[in-house]
Amino acid sequence: MMHPQKTEGYDPQWVKTIDRAGVVTHINWVQQYEKLREATGTKYPGYVSSIARLLAPTYSSSSSSCSSYLLHEAVAFNPMSRQWFFFPRRVSKEPYDEVLDESRGSNHLLIASEDFSDVRVINNIGVRACALARSLSSDTHDIVLQPLDPNYGFSAVKLIPFRENEFVLLKTTEVDGVNTVMMVIDIRGHVLMDQIDVGNVKFEGIEFL
Repeated sequence: MMHPQKTEGYDPQWVKTIDRAGVVTHINWVQQYEKLREATGTKYPGYVSSIARLLAPTYSSSSSSCSSYLLHEAVAFNPMSRQWFFFPRRVSKEPYDEVLDESRGSNHLLIASEDFSDVRVINNIGVRACALARSLSSDTHDIVLQPLDPNYGFSAVKLIPFRENEFVLLKTTEVDGVNTVMMVIDIRGHVLMDQIDVGNVKFEGIEFL
């Protein structure tokens, strides 16, 4: 629970891991979440909002609430590089507002080392991709700038098998109806597949079979 002026508890900042035998383990992730908030400049009263399914070697989930919180929907762990990848659903340095929150989607990518001792933030991943392409080549026709639609937020991410640093992402909105779009980017924010409309449904998970 949250009070307008203070944090009343950190229970939502615990995560769960589930092993192959179905054993559930509860892990305190308050310090990890605080590292992400520090890196993004979203200390209280700002916030990072996203609802998380942490897909690591074991399945995990987490959530948190109100004006000083992390709530991750799009998180992945790369067991080869031992890195966490967070695509926040919402990013704001302003206090939480129930109405405005629906229009605070982000184009951020947070890359954290396994122990969260190092957290890097890539802002506006579509913009960065274009700038990077221009610095490497004059041929930029295949680099597509993805303008930020603040009504959409990341709802799922999955590392593409056998392509270590490429991600398929879902972004969803619940403003003026529900909709989901899908796109593919690499670790630098380079857009590999323009976003396509998936449908008027909110999808919150991706799996490769």
